[in-house]
Parts: sequence; structure tokens; C-alpha cells
Amino acid sequence: MIRFDSQRAQPALASSPVQLGAALLLLLGLSLGMSVPAHSKTTPADPAQKRQKTQGQQPAQGGLKVNLAKAELVRSLGGISEYRLPNGLQVLLFPDASKPTTTVNITYKVGSRHEGPGEAGMAHLLEHMLFKGSPEFKDIPQEFSRRGMRFNGTTTVDRTNYFSSFNASDDTLQFALNLEANRMLRSSILKSELDKEMTVVRNELEIGENNPGQLLQQRVMGLAFRFHPYGKPTIGTRSDVENVPIEKLQSFYRQYYQPDNAVLMIAGQMDTAKTLTWVEQAFGGLPKPTRTLRESYTVEPPQDGERALQLRRVGGAPMLMALYHVPGMAHPDCAGLSVLGQLLAQQPSGSLYKQLVESKQAVAVFAGGCGGYDPGVFTVGAVLPPAADASAVELALLKGVEVPANTSFKAEDVQRIAAQYELGYRQILKSPEAAVGLLSESVAAGDWRLIFKLIENVRTIKTEDVARIAQLYLQPANRSMGSYTPVEQPIKVEVPRVSDRSAGLDDLKMDQVISAGESFDPTPTALEARTRRLVMPSGIKLAVLPKKNRGDTVTVSMNLRWADARGVALAEEAGWVSTLLFEGTAKHSRQALIDESVKLKGGFNISGGGQGASVSVQAEKSTLIPLLGLVAEVLREPTFPAEAFERIKAQSLASFEAGAKEPQTLRAELTQPYYNAQLGLKPGDPGYAFSRSENLARLQGVSLEAIKAFYQRYWSANEMEIAVVGDLPDGLDVALDRLFGDWKKPTAPAYERWLDEYKAVAPARFDAQAKDKANAIVELRQEIRLNNRSADYPLLDLANHMLGGGAMESRLAKRVRQTEGLSYGMGSSVNVGYWDDASTWSIHASFAPENRERLLAATRDEIAKVLKSGFTQDELDRARNDVLQARRQSRSDDGALAGALLNQLETQTAWQRFEQGDQRRREATLEQVNAVLRKYLLPEAWVISTAGDFLAKPPLAAEPAQATTKP
Repeated sequence: MIRFDSQRAQPALASSPVQLGAALLLLLGLSLGMSVPAHSKTTPADPAQKRQKTQGQQPAQGGLKVNLAKAELVRSLGGISEYRLPNGLQVLLFPDASKPTTTVNITYKVGSRHEGPGEAGMAHLLEHMLFKGSPEFKDIPQEFSRRGMRFNGTTTVDRTNYFSSFNASDDTLQFALNLEANRMLRSSILKSELDKEMTVVRNELEIGENNPGQLLQQRVMGLAFRFHPYGKPTIGTRSDVENVPIEKLQSFYRQYYQPDNAVLMIAGQMDTAKTLTWVEQAFGGLPKPTRTLRESYTVEPPQDGERALQLRRVGGAPMLMALYHVPGMAHPDCAGLSVLGQLLAQQPSGSLYKQLVESKQAVAVFAGGCGGYDPGVFTVGAVLPPAADASAVELALLKGVEVPANTSFKAEDVQRIAAQYELGYRQILKSPEAAVGLLSESVAAGDWRLIFKLIENVRTIKTEDVARIAQLYLQPANRSMGSYTPVEQPIKVEVPRVSDRSAGLDDLKMDQVISAGESFDPTPTALEARTRRLVMPSGIKLAVLPKKNRGDTVTVSMNLRWADARGVALAEEAGWVSTLLFEGTAKHSRQALIDESVKLKGGFNISGGGQGASVSVQAEKSTLIPLLGLVAEVLREPTFPAEAFERIKAQSLASFEAGAKEPQTLRAELTQPYYNAQLGLKPGDPGYAFSRSENLARLQGVSLEAIKAFYQRYWSANEMEIAVVGDLPDGLDVALDRLFGDWKKPTAPAYERWLDEYKAVAPARFDAQAKDKANAIVELRQEIRLNNRSADYPLLDLANHMLGGGAMESRLAKRVRQTEGLSYGMGSSVNVGYWDDASTWSIHASFAPENRERLLAATRDEIAKVLKSGFTQDELDRARNDVLQARRQSRSDDGALAGALLNQLETQTAWQRFEQGDQRRREATLEQVNAVLRKYLLPEAWVISTAGDFLAKPPLAAEPAQATTKP
């Protein structure tokens, strides 16, 4: 996986303004996102590098030598304790007994900025290779799967990290530590494995080539940085990825993968004393290297004038992006830049948002960012509607950004942003496992405490500080963008550097006290003992699960139901109601809703459709009931402003148009008429798939009057279910009944569940032609007659996990990705409901267009093999453990627990049903699972659909060895 660094910013359209939770951490301006979903886990190994061994040490697991070096406590801050081993390894422990999971993260202070000529993408390629194993751990994905661990790795310009999470277990924690210590020095970096993994990484690069926003960002970064390596894309260049010598990769590994260049972080449930002992045993004997680290020393000189470029690609929405050079994370100005980004682009109060989006010149704006270890960029941009005058919008964008640099901002706006950071601050301290991700970025920037210093600086920021920072950095001569304007006098902006990145950090003190949680048992029996279900006087069904959480957190989920499916099948307006609810009530504007939810230390989200709505709420014990009052106000007193409707409609039309040329859109457009015909569906039938032209007409024809009428007719608490998990305040049930119990509409049509009827679909083949797309997609789908109440379903769940649902451990992933190197991501999924038996089984993959027939042939061949010979007992044992561990781990998440309680209220079941499903999986025999596989997996019934640029890269014929067996 590549996580593009803190210099990057990616525009995103519309999420709930009060969905503050973990997303608030992104306010920090670190731009931790733009993650590319990845499965950077690979296979085997061999003894590649031999390391120096220290005299007089005792042998330990993994073939390494261990002396019992003790970890020395360095400091503690905010519940995090820092230790240091004599070999230089830094260790951070963040214990939290309230969650029954543990996360282990090791961050190496090496990223793409450390690469030399011809090595572009090598840091990320090495991340992939470290899942190939070592002499002691020959199949790392299999070892993780055997223990039910979730795992991955990411690479940025400044660092590479590897992380795993698992149900708290002494044995699993010791395994994770031993594994990381082993592959730090003894990973197998082989030419034979590089040849296969290179094609997987190349396909990952091709996926990014399909994203116009990502491409524009890469190009402008390259324009902004003429010399510094931040201008190179972390994923690298195709030629370097294809041709990097194995010797360079091995040398890079030996140079940077050492204890003195790594930070080990452990968060969640743990025994601190034991954990330290295990860290000492696993890492203490690793020798302290004698080499000197090669540190990058390139300094980007001050920019001496505007720079410009233009990118033309097929698909996507028009976009403008301007980058301004700014300091790194350790510089105090990073805090002001974080606030400045929100003041410009936050919806709905940002000045740039008001200027461009509300006037319909743009459908979205974005702003923010600072550097990482070295100075980086502050990004400002806009997504435009298709017919926009890009030149005029560019002038307005730059005027809105560079003119305010000479003005002051309102104190109340700065205070509002600071209050949001205050909530983000609490969120970090509440969730040690989530905090590990931010700490990894701080480590990359120079010191793990920088994140706390940044937040502290934001909390004390003044309006004059923001104005000074804007005036200093948002200068035309410091700008790189998609246009060029000459100037008579060049202006050079000197970007300050930090020599001592730990300055002032020793004086940090934490003023937040977050209450500890309880030790929690997520087994179905323990959950049932905690759960209380009742019907309130108003008829609302309520289920509560008391649970002492860190920070007194409470999670609430609600379901509302109405109507029959056929009666609302053509109601395009149904999906609009919940979007417009957030635009304001009779008492609160959209901005006031955001401010009030921040004040109440929580957030909520509402989503609705034709037959009901769902509501999710997160707050603290002391603020839950007031926040529920705000939710009730939003649900019951919306104003549906006309301006908001027109703005959102314009955004929707722009997004609809932007996706017209995407492979997924083209594939669906080709296959939907076939499924409609095969299933006997016509407009007005539930489940009918509208064509693109039909959807455009529906979108264009929706009216505000129809939206209001739908709300008035259907939205109510006539049928309502509520689930609550966490620290329950006194009088919660009474408050819920008071807030929602009288929200009744006696004349509203009652809810009628629609049951899809299973119908077989004849096999077919569809190939959609896309233009100028480096990545292609495929789906192989069949209909199956099954529901999740069936005794077959738990067995099919295991079979699917082994076939393609178990990521790197699955048959298809091993064959198509690891052995053939044809796909970056391939998997399978079973879509099964509770009430009806109309289900599907599908296989999906991405690939280079020229590899289409080879990929299909390899898939058919592998499935023919598994149908003939079945899975092995070892495969079943690993899959069983992995699935059971995942099911247990899901029950440690409060949102998942609340969702399960709602499902129980609807189906009139209890936690015993989960135990029955677990037991069915525990008792499943190999013969039973293979029989279920053969019963439902029918390649002769597949509907195969692909989409890609097959004219630019014609598919190659399948190799004979890959096509020997066809179902």
C-alpha cells in the first residue's frame, strides 16, 4: 500500500457535516489520506542476507541471537510511554484495557525521499517484498492468517510502516514481535520474487493512472519541486519499478532496516511489564549497526515565479490545483496552516467555499497541508462543473486565496476551528490504536510528540497568526498551478527549516484526562448477559449494551421504516431527504449544527432511502442526551433550503458526468440491461437497474417540492428501533421516548418487506471498451439460491474465504497475483441476505488490459482444480481460525455491536445466533465444506464482464499451460 505523504491533498465530495468522529483528525492538515487500498502481503522466502552476529549471546526464536538488553524509560506523555533499547530501537507503549484488541506497528524512517537515481518507487517495492518471508517465517501472510490477524504496510515520502491488529493474546503479541524482529534483519529479497512482485506493483501504478485527480497532484508536485525528492511520486515510475536491480533493493534494505532507524509502537490491551520483556527478548539482541545512515540533504531553493502545467486525460471532472511551498511539520507555522485550510474550504463557512461553491462556479473546494520531515506544500483547489469557464474560476480561486492573505480573519471563525481541533485532540487520546497512525506520521516528521505539539499550537492560535502565515506563503511567486502568469518583479519566499525538531517538546504537558475503560469480553454469551431489550411506551424497540469505554464514549444506532418497495421504486427524491436534513433546521443553520455538535463532543450521521432511514450517533456519556435532542431536531424540523438543493443537485450532476468514462460505469452500462431482462424487471419493479440515460433524466427531473412531499408523507418514528452501546446516562430510555415517541404519522403507509425471488441468469460475456485507462477490471458473477439462515451459509463462508475472500491466503490471490503476477488485487465475495434466498457469488480483479485473457484462463484453471481436488485440511484450519478471529474482533467495535443489536431487534434473535454461526464453522469438516463448494460454485453459470482500454493494449492470448482446463 502507498499512503501518499503529507504534501498531498485529495478533493472529496460531500460527507455529513456533523460526522466528526475520527475524521476530525484529518483537520490536522497532515493530509494522511489519499491511501491506495492495497494487499501488500506476499509469499515465500529464502536465506538472502546474512547479518553480523554478536559474541556471547543466547540463541532465540527465529535464528537471531539475543542478549537480554533492558529497555530504558525515556519519557511519558498523554498515556504513551517511550523506551529505548541499547541498539537504538525506540519503543512506544499506549495501553488501553477497554478494548480486547492489540495493534503492533513498526515504522522505519525511510521513504521515497531516500531513493537515488533509477530507484523511484524502491521504498514501496521493498514494502511489498518484506511480506515474502524469511528463512524462519517462510509464508508471512499464512502465519498472520493462521492467527486471525489483520495486517498491511504503507509507504510515504518519509517513512515505511508495517502493522497488524488482533484479538488481545499473549501468544499472538509475542509472535508479532518475533516476526517483526526477524524480518527487520533477515527478510528474503530474491530476484525470483522481485520479478513476480514487480508486475503486481506495476498494476498498482496502473490503477493510479486511472485517477485524474491523483495524476494532476503528482504532476503539480513534480512542478513545484525541481530538486527535492518530494516531487517524485512515492509509487515510483514504471521504468524504475520494472528495472530496479535486485542488488540495489538488497542494499537499500540493509541500509535502512535496522533497529536504530525504527520505532516500534504497541497499542491496545496489554500487560505492560510482560510486553516490555517480550520486546527485550525479540529485539534486544539485534546488533546496533556500525554504518552511518545516508540522510537526504537536498534543499528546494525558493521558488522565483509562478509555474504552470496542463494535464489532459479521459474521464473525471475538471479540476484546478495550486501548491504553495510551506515549512515541515516541526515548524510552528504548521498549526496556522492547518487552521488556514479550514478557514478557506470548510463547508459551509469557508471563505473559498462560499465564494465558489455557493455561486456554483465549483462543485467542491479543498485546502490544507504542511510539510513532513522537510518543507512541503499547502494545497488549494476546486472541482468544477463540466461546462465551467476554467480560466474565470482560476482567477476567482487565486483571488480568493491570495487576496485574503493581506486581510484578517474573524476571531469567531478561528475559535470555531480551534474547538474542532479540541474534539480531535480528545479523539486521539480515546483511541490508542487509531493514534498509532498519527504517531507514525509524527515519527516520520522527526519526533512522535510533534502531533501533540501541533494540536497545542492550534488551540492557542490567534487571528493575526493566521493572517501572517497566509500573507507569508500564499504568494503568486510561491505558487505552482495549471496556468502561467508573468511578473515584473520576482518574489522569493524563504521557507524556514528546523534544525532541532525536538525543541520545546520536553516542556509539553497533557491537560486532558480521559477516563479508562473496562476489560471487555466480546463472546456471544457475555454479550447476551449484558444486553437488555425492551419496548418503550410509544412502541419504539430499544436494545442497550452497557459498556465502560475509554473517554465515556457512547454509540447509538437507529432504524426507521416505512412504505412498500414497489410504491417508492420510482421515487428519485427518496434519497435526497437525508442529504438536505443537514442543511439546517428552524433553530440551527448548517454551520450552527456543526458548532453545536463540536460543543457536545460528538457527531451524528443520517442516511435515508425509499423504505427507511438509519441514524448513527457518537457522544460522551455527559453529552449524549443533549446531542440526541439535536438529532431529533434535525429529523423533525428540517427547512430544506432551496439554495442547498440547487447546489447539491449541481454537485450530483457534475459527479455523474465525471464518472461517465470510468471502466466500472461502462461495465455496468453494458451488463444492466441483460440482468433486467434475465430477471424480468422493468421500471417500477424493485431491483430494476436504471440505465445511465434513465438515471440522468431522474436526476435532472427531481424537484425540491417532491423531496418535501416525500418527507411529509413518510418520515416518522411509526416503526423505530434503537440500539445503544457504551456508558449509558441515567434516564436514557425516558429521553429517547420523549424525543421520538410522539413523532407519528398515522396516515403514512406502513413498512412492507420486499423479498427478492431467486431466478437463474444464463451465462454471458461482456467486454466494455474504455479509453485512455491503464487499468482494467473484471467481474465473474453467478446467482445462487441461499440465505444466511441456511446451514450451508457458514460452510460457504469458509469456502469463499479459501477461494478468494481471504486476501493473500486465498487460492485465487496466490495463483493470479503471487504466482502469475497478473493482478494487484483479486478476490471473491458472497452477497447473502437474511430474509430471501436471492444471492450472488462474484469474483473480481484489476489487471493490465493486455492480460485479460491470461487472467481469465488462470482463474478458470485454478477453479477447475479446486472443484476437482477440493481444499486441503490445512487450508480449512487456517481459514476457520481467520474467520472466527475476525468475527470475534468485529464484536469489539461499538458500531458493529450496535448494528448487530438492531439486526436482532428486526429478526427477533439474540447473541446466541452468533454463537451458533461460530459453532457451525468450528465443527465444519473438510468433506462438508468441499461439498458445499461444489454445490454452489458453477463456472458454467458465470456472467463474465470486463472493462478496459483493450484497443490501446490488445489482450494477449492465454498461455497453453494456463488454459489446459476449462469448466
